[in-house]
Amino acid sequence: MIVKTKNNLLYDSSHPKCQLHFARTHGRGFAFIQCLDTGLKGKAEHVKRYWGFYADSPNEKENEADIYHIMNSGSPWPDIPN
Repeated sequence: MIVKTKNNLLYDSSHPKCQLHFARTHGRGFAFIQCLDTGLKGKAEHVKRYWGFYADSPNEKENEADIYHIMNSGSPWPDIPN
């Protein structure tokens, strides 16, 4: 699955730096997404992390829409030291 936003973020499920972690609590689904900021020229690969609501639907288009929404307007999440 590949999802791109207008602000140069890219989630590619086959890219080793991109990740999606799903969690459910209190009846709601959440995704923690690690994506790439490709920059204005589309060549950079800065890792960015965002989280937000995620339905984990059997419909891939709905999942893509949730990922797009999280990357476009979700909350950033920080690195947590070991």
